[in-house]
Amino acid sequence: ILFRHLPANLVASFAKRLARLALLIPQHDQCLIITFIYNLIVRHPTIRVMIDRQSTSPVKDDTYSPEERDPNKSNAIDSSLWEIESLTHHHHPDVATCALALMSLRKTNHEREIHPLLEIDYDEMFEHDCNRSNRSRKKKNKIKTTPTTDCPINYNTAISLFD
Repeated sequence: ILFRHLPANLVASFAKRLARLALLIPQHDQCLIITFIYNLIVRHPTIRVMIDRQSTSPVKDDTYSPEERDPNKSNAIDSSLWEIESLTHHHHPDVATCALALMSLRKTNHEREIHPLLEIDYDEMFEHDCNRSNRSRKKKNKIKTTPTTDCPINYNTAISLFD
């Protein structure tokens, strides 16, 4: 409850710094950071302008100064979350989905649960990706009447990430 009474400049600076960090961290942590920023925006609707603000050249037009130690002087509230926008084009579908959910945030949204994301590591992501069904294959199988075989992309089927 005390978290809701922080100034918008401070929360915007924190969200912007997390968004910059999300570009550099491993992909299994990116969903956690994006969800955390999502919850910050739900709790502080005044920083929603950072999502709504679009710039033509985000890196050049960004008014945020990351070197500034004082969050009130960093101009984060006048910036945009172009970092999250760039993560909507991430190669991993889970990261792209999380980023798209944040970018399409509505006024009536509720906070998201972070606890399931805290324990995810590369092995779990790999296992999840191996068990994921291919959407395009499902669509093709519904259209065609003959079953199709999977195209092998590796001679040996992967069982674990590092074995």
